[in-house]
Amino acid sequence: MPVDKELKSRLSTLKRSRRFVRWGESAGLARELRDLLQQIEDQVEDAQLGCKLVADFYTTDHSVFGRCDDSSGHVGDVYRYDACELFVDYAKHCVDKPWLTKLILKTSLKDNYGVRDALVNSAEDFLPAAQLRWLIDQYQQVAEKGTDEFPRRHWLYQIESLARQLKDAPLFEQTRRAAWGMNPAPPAASTSPESIWNAVRSRPPSTWLERIPAGEAFNSRSGTNCYSPYTIGRETTAAGRGARRSYAGSAANRASSAGFRSSARISALTCSTRRYGLSLMPLSSH
Repeated sequence: MPVDKELKSRLSTLKRSRRFVRWGESAGLARELRDLLQQIEDQVEDAQLGCKLVADFYTTDHSVFGRCDDSSGHVGDVYRYDACELFVDYAKHCVDKPWLTKLILKTSLKDNYGVRDALVNSAEDFLPAAQLRWLIDQYQQVAEKGTDEFPRRHWLYQIESLARQLKDAPLFEQTRRAAWGMNPAPPAASTSPESIWNAVRSRPPSTWLERIPAGEAFNSRSGTNCYSPYTIGRETTAAGRGARRSYAGSAANRASSAGFRSSARISALTCSTRRYGLSLMPLSSH
């Protein structure tokens, strides 16, 4: 049996499987998934075929996550990190960049479990700026057609990620404001993308928290007034993951000492490791 057919057969078997994987067995399933990726890496030299097979691997997420308890995150990490790393390795050697860009778009359109956007978050590593701009245009079209808030926000987060990779600060801010229903930003004093980007990145998190209107509840049970004011780079970096773990305590101290909310007491802050980076989200207020 040809190598690609054998690998496709394993992928199909993975999609058809219905056996529930308990929490204690999730590490074993993660090893099985890594073994499949290792087989692809060992047996496939053609870059385009390698990209296609890894993209097919991502399409197993519905079957895999739908039948396992991945509370530990072992399985999710295979998709977010191991599979992404292998895809990037192949993609760097793929000559047909337009084909590759369309593959990224096709794969990311059904990201129900939040793992496929790892490919979008790494796009700058293997796609030129023109292709990144094409992806942005496609996601903007999809977002404009969306009627449900959650899917629309998902596409806007993809645009945010690509804007961050392009260091396009105006587009990043415009998209962030659109995602959270904020008013358009006023014209910047400096039109240099680099200067705007550096200013946004260097602004202390407390200044974003202080922008919350004094008469507005800090947290809404409906979720419509939750703020996502601070984002730290791509979550695929070790530094970003470490920052997320250490940031909540220091942010809580700064927020409470700033005194910007005289009528509310912040009871807790949590770091949300959503696919778009780090978000400070208050759990409750009194």
